Amino acid sequence: MELGSCPSGRHHGGFICQCAGPSMNEILIKINNPEPEEQTCQCIDSTKFKVTYAPQLSELATLEEVRKMSFNFHEPIGDFYNNLFYINYQFSTNRDNGLWCTFDLLASKEIYLNIPDKNGIKLILNPCIKVGSNVSKMNMNMTIDRKDKTQTNATLTTKNLAIEFNPALLHQWDKKLNKAIIDSTLKTADKYVASKIIFDAPSITYSLGGRIGIDKYSNPCFTTSEIGKTGILLDFNKIVLDLNNTQSPDEVNKLFPANQIKYEDYFDYERPHPTKKESEPKINDDFVGVYVPDATIHLPEGVFKNASQKRIKVAGKNILIAGQYLIGTIKINAKAIEGQKYQIEEGTEKIIFDAATIEKELKLRGIEKLQTKYDAKNTQFIIYFYLTINS
Repeated sequence: MELGSCPSGRHHGGFICQCAGPSMNEILIKINNPEPEEQTCQCIDSTKFKVTYAPQLSELATLEEVRKMSFNFHEPIGDFYNNLFYINYQFSTNRDNGLWCTFDLLASKEIYLNIPDKNGIKLILNPCIKVGSNVSKMNMNMTIDRKDKTQTNATLTTKNLAIEFNPALLHQWDKKLNKAIIDSTLKTADKYVASKIIFDAPSITYSLGGRIGIDKYSNPCFTTSEIGKTGILLDFNKIVLDLNNTQSPDEVNKLFPANQIKYEDYFDYERPHPTKKESEPKINDDFVGVYVPDATIHLPEGVFKNASQKRIKVAGKNILIAGQYLIGTIKINAKAIEGQKYQIEEGTEKIIFDAATIEKELKLRGIEKLQTKYDAKNTQFIIYFYLTINS
């Protein structure tokens, strides 16, 4: 499923999709739909409900009991379990050791999962800022088979979800000040604000058989972000989620026609004879993360030596973002000229470059692995790149 862009200021039930200025505390509703690269994404939860008493979720299942369950993701449950409560609990049992229950889950703290493990992407279940209350409410519906736990299923009714990336891989960028957005309260060394995608999602399902499902998600909103410390900026407004390491969406499978494909194969999937090196990491059907079919990429000042503009805007294609790495393709409209050089025409300006200089400049900025080629048929200079971070 491919998503379209997030319309700012549109109401989604009790939630409002809004854009904010550089300050995370200042909410600004954009009357006109901004370009994706101009917005900082937040959502506001204006749902009103009144609760006089709510017992802690630990009264239904202790933290120790939950930890005994085996999930196909990392659940840092100890970080927020004491901040979970419930109301409106109903249940029924049958003679076959089956249990059905439903209740409204209340959370006074952000609750999240790391998929597929603690180094994976962060899926936030209640990403919206509450208005008038610090408590979010979601309905939980569970069917439990005591004889066969793989048949246990759970559905959490939501309005919005968010995926947050490791800030060392992607962090938010202030385009007006031309620098990374910093939050001095963060405990990380760089204090970068992690990039996230906020999107509408009516529900999320999980089965102990291993599948996480988010169907009918829509309206993604992504803030302009820097890739690592490269100075390369990324914007996009269409995504495909791949949250299961056992089965990928068709859009992702099309990138990888065979199993056990390594990153060189990704770089070369458009070529007839891909190269392989056994020492390199695998990017195969175990991929879990976000697929971005089309993006806008802003290359930093200095990559093109004779350019008067500080940044050059180019096309990004087939970008895969996981917990610890990002791979993708950059396509630059350029025509080949003499001496193995290429020329970009930006209005009246002509920018001339060669492959060796581009590769050198990007590697100096932290792009570990890259390959370039020229597509004469489509007059495009193509860069395949790969960036990873330490756990």
